[in-house]
Amino acid sequence: MDYKVYSTLVVNTTINESDYWTDYDYDIQSFTMPLDEIIPVSFIYGITMILGIVGNVLVIYTIATYQRMKTITNTFLVSLASADLLVILVCVPSKERKSVDYQLRCCSFGVDVIGRLAASWNLPVITPVGTNAVLEDKNNFPTLTRLSYNMNSISQMYLSIFSWYNWTDVTIITDVTKSFFRIVKDSLMEAFQFAGINVERMLFNTSKTYDIGYHLKQARLRSRVIVVSCSGDTFREFMLIAHQLGMTTGEYVFIIISLFDGDTYLGDFGWKRNDSYDKLAATAFDSVLMVRLRYPTTAAFIEFDKDVTLRASTHYNYTFKVNPFITSMYEAFMIYASVVNETISEGGNLRDGRTITHKLWNREFVGLDGSIKINSNGDRKADFSLLDLDGTSVKYKVVANYLGLDGKLVFNDSIGIHWPKNRGPPLNRPLCGYTGNDPRCDTTG
Repeated sequence: MDYKVYSTLVVNTTINESDYWTDYDYDIQSFTMPLDEIIPVSFIYGITMILGIVGNVLVIYTIATYQRMKTITNTFLVSLASADLLVILVCVPSKERKSVDYQLRCCSFGVDVIGRLAASWNLPVITPVGTNAVLEDKNNFPTLTRLSYNMNSISQMYLSIFSWYNWTDVTIITDVTKSFFRIVKDSLMEAFQFAGINVERMLFNTSKTYDIGYHLKQARLRSRVIVVSCSGDTFREFMLIAHQLGMTTGEYVFIIISLFDGDTYLGDFGWKRNDSYDKLAATAFDSVLMVRLRYPTTAAFIEFDKDVTLRASTHYNYTFKVNPFITSMYEAFMIYASVVNETISEGGNLRDGRTITHKLWNREFVGLDGSIKINSNGDRKADFSLLDLDGTSVKYKVVANYLGLDGKLVFNDSIGIHWPKNRGPPLNRPLCGYTGNDPRCDTTG
């Protein structure tokens, strides 16, 4: 089977959009008051206020100005208009304010909108999502605290891997069909360039005709480390083409991100599909490393996991696996309650969102997985894991953990990385250069 067969396989791939959420920060649209409800609700409240204020003011002004309008009936109308005006000025803004819960959960775009509104209203916002780097600017979001992960923390995880293996030449290959892929690409590019990494990006679009083989051929002319951002099915085909091009013998490493096991948005990043390509895919995946949010292992989390799973099954006939976003949501209530209790004991003002928010920042709390460290910018220092497939195993195994609290990459003493053909990690640059024409390797002279 030649390369063109694999290329056709990829080009004909279609992704069923209905299987996925439209945006990807793990922004479950069924959460309380999603963005598509906030916008029309806010619009209706705004129109109500404008029409109510203008209409009632005109009634009061007309009756007060013209002598012939000053009748007993109209005096009663002035009283009603005045009462209505007070209701509009006092109750409508309060109602709109309360319609946006401090725990509103939505995608980066939604958190952007809510964060700006909350800053204006002096409300604390604690969210397990909102990963975009734009949200790191707390001059615009002074009451926003992010409890899950953010793109800066993901970038630091990658940089710790590069530092460990002395990799400085990197290519990022991204499918641009999903917002998450684009956010990852942009964030990693910025962080890598700032850290002095020699990085290049390449883009493809699975909704159109594309040629992964072309990108791989270009990538191998400039790096041995390839960071990929795409869905699980696309990545498997990506690796099949890399195998066909001879790029899975240990000279290259491919790093993919999948935030948690059972991720229905990005799909399955394993090699096995029970088809005729499984054997080749198993070999190709020897060159794959995966970045994932670290899965908690404490007794408190295990108990929480069992309780949530049981409640979901018993009360809602729903089966799922607890993921880091659900954990972060629960922890958001825990730490908010802690700060509220502190504020009450100190005689503070619970309506002062900025003060409440600053009590959350630059400190540690006890969470389901031990310590929750929120930095001085209001973002959690998230933990990540580095995973590997050993041989023909279908299950990824954790070979290292990045501890956000310490900013360190700690390797597992009992499970090492299975490098292809036991060659060890790829060199940053081949001894004879990417094209084999390094003068040091010239044997003709």
